[in-house]
Amino acid sequence: VITEVADGQPSASAWIPEWAQSLIWDDHRKCIERIEAWEVDETVRVDLRCGQTALVKFLFIYASGESEHADRLQRYQEHHVPSLEQHFRGAFGARLYVSNVVQRQAATTDEYGDGAAYTGGYAPAASVLALDEFYFDNGEWADEFFSSEQVLGLMRDSELGRAEGYAISEFIGVDKRIPTCGDV
Repeated sequence: VITEVADGQPSASAWIPEWAQSLIWDDHRKCIERIEAWEVDETVRVDLRCGQTALVKFLFIYASGESEHADRLQRYQEHHVPSLEQHFRGAFGARLYVSNVVQRQAATTDEYGDGAAYTGGYAPAASVLALDEFYFDNGEWADEFFSSEQVLGLMRDSELGRAEGYAISEFIGVDKRIPTCGDV
């Protein structure tokens, strides 16, 4: 959402001809549905980055589920995450593992389509318990990690239920931080 334009225009859409603004808005409403946004507590579990030129990211989303939230959160934090961390540390090409515990979720309205607009408030309960981010040097090494018997068992047969998994994209660039090649 554009809220301010650098050149000081009073309206972020002022550069769009007025006749086109409603067309763009109508088209926009047809394209965006089921949006979700969460506030999370982020914890970097493993950081093995050291001057990489490319990274591929995988995201796993764990639903809140129907059982008691506190029990599910405890299982996630005390068993699931430490087990994944242990396997991730030993994986070839593994670079970064981030655990995100959802604190609250933005509320949406169906006024313009199925969950297509934010209300400005928060949902009574989040639909997601946590999100895990995994970064690898390349997709082949990630496939090797996720297809290992131990990790596959944690992800597929978890008492948290199956997680939605996404291959996000590959980032190409140079890590210009001072290489410490340390471990978090």
